Amino acid sequence: MVSRCLEDEMISIFPQSRLKSKLFIQILVAGIFLTILSTVVQLYFEFQNRVARVHSDFQFIADSYTAPITASLWDIDENNIRLQLKGILKLPNIKYCAIRDNADTDGMIISEGNSEAPQELVRNYDLNYRNRSIGTLTVAANYDDVYKGLMRISAVVMASRGVEVFIIASLVLLIIHHI
Repeated sequence: MVSRCLEDEMISIFPQSRLKSKLFIQILVAGIFLTILSTVVQLYFEFQNRVARVHSDFQFIADSYTAPITASLWDIDENNIRLQLKGILKLPNIKYCAIRDNADTDGMIISEGNSEAPQELVRNYDLNYRNRSIGTLTVAANYDDVYKGLMRISAVVMASRGVEVFIIASLVLLIIHHI
């Protein structure tokens, strides 16, 4: 009689335990899938936003730096040119910039930054003084900082959403246990 009672009790415990385990695992797997999917979507939009900022920086260079550099090149003020090139390098993702003087037969080049860095984006700006081309400003950028930022964001998002999914799955399991 006692063994029959114990057997009935075990049958009633294990099916519920298996059901709870299956439910917990299914919630966890679905949560992990949704976490990965939402993180990928978020990273895609963040990447697009950061790339747009790089292109915006190129426009900023065209609007803010080309005129003063042109004037400095016309005046042959190498110190001021170097100072302005160093200012351009302070923009995110900009790795190298150089000026080639068209007026000089040797094509004087003044450059700053790392010319060996990968150059995924390169823009050339004509430097014109009184409708005369006196040089070219070349600016090179890459996505290294963009990728590093995305890696940091993905780690934080995945960790926080992973913890969130685990907490939700545990709460569902706790609620089912009390039902």
